[in-house]
Amino acid sequence: MSRLEITSKESETKQLIVMLHGVGSNGHDLISIAPFMQPYFLAAHFFAPNGIEQYDGALYGYQWFSLKQRDPEILRIELERTTPLIIDLINQKQKQLGLTNQDTILIGFSQGAMTSIYLTLSAKIPFKATIGFSGAMVFPKLITCTATPICLIHGREDTVIPCDISLNSYQILQSYNVKVEHYIIDNLTHSIDMNGINTANNFIKRIISI
Repeated sequence: MSRLEITSKESETKQLIVMLHGVGSNGHDLISIAPFMQPYFLAAHFFAPNGIEQYDGALYGYQWFSLKQRDPEILRIELERTTPLIIDLINQKQKQLGLTNQDTILIGFSQGAMTSIYLTLSAKIPFKATIGFSGAMVFPKLITCTATPICLIHGREDTVIPCDISLNSYQILQSYNVKVEHYIIDNLTHSIDMNGINTANNFIKRIISI
């Protein structure tokens, strides 16, 4: 599996930031925002793998699970199927760096956000934090972890996944007593801009300082 990485600027790596791209894309998509984050997290290792499967909607790109059928139950089954493979990928990198979930931050965009939140809620051990850009949410059959702080960031002008969807996700996560924050970015479509990156940076800085 191809992946992109930016190593820690410190002698000791203290955080692993895993970046999961959207459907049909690849690791280049999210590693491109790492240079705007690394100055604030010099001890972090940024890891942006390609999706675990070839995208089944085109001849190029990758996916974390199939979106051919959008029924929520089928999506849950798809995520249930691929979660062990994604967790194994993350665990391998953690082992290489001598880190654990407690040192790991998940960042996902679109399908990557859906995947990140699913991994977070189904984890055996909480992650340090999870950030979802422009994503919807599919719940695991059994929610085993509500201790990871989550930040949802969404463009107000998003027509691919309307921002009301992340508001609904925010309200549901609150009902499970998850520490969740929700931000709507004005004049932003289905993308990530500097306002979103700065929001993510501030969220991570607060979490790391706790």
